Amino acid sequence: MTLRKPKLRQILGSARSENRGLSRQSGPRRGGAVAILFIGAVAVLVVGVAAGQYLVPSQVPPSLAEAAATTSFDVEEVSFDDKRTVQLALEIGEDKVLPFPLEGRVTGTSCAAGSEIHSGHVIAEVSGKRVLALSTAVPLWKSLEPGDEGAEVDALRRELIRMGADLMETGPANQAVLDVLDALFSADAEVPPAKLEEVPAEQIMWIPAPAVTMLKCGGAIADEVTAGDEFGTIAGALTAARLTPMPDDLVSGARVLRVAGLEVPMDKTGVVSAPESLAAIAESADYRAIRSAASASGEERAEAGPSLIGELALKSSKSAWAVPASTVYEAVEDVGCVAFTGGTITVRIVGSRLGKTYVLPAQEAEEMPARVHAPGQQPESCSAP
Repeated sequence: MTLRKPKLRQILGSARSENRGLSRQSGPRRGGAVAILFIGAVAVLVVGVAAGQYLVPSQVPPSLAEAAATTSFDVEEVSFDDKRTVQLALEIGEDKVLPFPLEGRVTGTSCAAGSEIHSGHVIAEVSGKRVLALSTAVPLWKSLEPGDEGAEVDALRRELIRMGADLMETGPANQAVLDVLDALFSADAEVPPAKLEEVPAEQIMWIPAPAVTMLKCGGAIADEVTAGDEFGTIAGALTAARLTPMPDDLVSGARVLRVAGLEVPMDKTGVVSAPESLAAIAESADYRAIRSAASASGEERAEAGPSLIGELALKSSKSAWAVPASTVYEAVEDVGCVAFTGGTITVRIVGSRLGKTYVLPAQEAEEMPARVHAPGQQPESCSAP
């Protein structure tokens, strides 16, 4: 067999083809290296920027910078009346029987269990004679003729004045007094009674207060009664009232007690004892409401120990000073310290509201500073009065 030698051109052509194949394969390897170098550069840049944020100090606008803590404050003067809510315990006397002042047959009565009778009103009629209720400081013990004078006449005058009569507080039983009584006896009468020639004690029923509550009734229509027989039983009269307990931390000064829509005086121990004040309380709607606890039959009285809620305040307001609560330190009960430039002052704490503490100088002769400051880490002590 004869072997053929390959032509030189074919050999060279094959070699060039392999070289071209090798050249095409080396292109992608070179591009990947470039990409890797680019990603690395970006990573270095990112790391550098992040590090720069921590290394370069931040620039905060002055308007957003945190303000320095305030340690000095103005003292504000305020009006202060030391108002307190208080409880007024009522002292009530024993139930009392009201007697008919004359004898005869009962021809009319306004008594009803649980109802009230009022001074100056006709409350019964016996054998056609009208009976008038009157609350006088001195009960009438005899009829009064024109010209009579004395304690019982003055007491009658004062009660008629309380009801609106235009009279002098003292004087005789004159025609002016008789005219007022005529008007009271004639009120709501179908046939007006004869004019009075004297003050008839037998037609006047004394009651212990301007208004009394009937617990039960005696004589009914058509009953025969004699002087002294029971007309009805009334609830005990209000004899005294006292604050329970009496506050022991009051600011000094004259005070007024407001209760049942009234302003009434009291003594330093919290007791109301003036007859006119007790009478005013007894006439109030609040008092009548708590005294209307008698049963429908009128045989039971209200529970003992009733009370009214009132308000106690200074008659004239005083000046107090409002300071931030944080400036009062070493407080024990209602006494504490306040510091100011140059010293400290002992104060009495009298109230607080919305972060403010209201204080008075513990010594009335001292004056409050115009500014106070928050106490330091080791505040200077001040002594209680």
